[in-house]
Amino acid sequence: GGGTVLATADLRPDLFRAVLAEVPLADIIDTELDFTMPYALPEIAEYGDPHIADEYRHLRSYDPYYNLSADRPRPPTYVDAALDDSQVLYYQPARYVAQRRSFTAGRDPGLVFHMRMVGGHGGASHGPSVAEEAALRMAWILDQVRCSGN
Repeated sequence: GGGTVLATADLRPDLFRAVLAEVPLADIIDTELDFTMPYALPEIAEYGDPHIADEYRHLRSYDPYYNLSADRPRPPTYVDAALDDSQVLYYQPARYVAQRRSFTAGRDPGLVFHMRMVGGHGGASHGPSVAEEAALRMAWILDQVRCSGN
């Protein structure tokens, strides 16, 4: 989901006006190297094993965290994380955002990070938080469309 969106936007930013990355697995390699992570082994089965040189090179070619650089412009990006997410721990999307900000030295006003305090990987399951979270995302998307002139 969100990690694939970030990887695609990092590799081909020209394809996007804006990117919404919800609870992204934004640091695939480090996640798979840390067996204390709750989903490291299933991710290896899905993405490949970074302990194997060829598979590491393939992962490195699209891992969102390791493809950040100062010389590549990126579209406005909304990244969210959930404090209670047991699949993508909250600090992984935060680490991606912090690294991206470090490369742009504050010249990336389109980068938004939102920490959800309620709900897990799939978001809140009930109550006002569901509507509030959807409204935040929709408002950001509409603002990006408005800013692009379309």
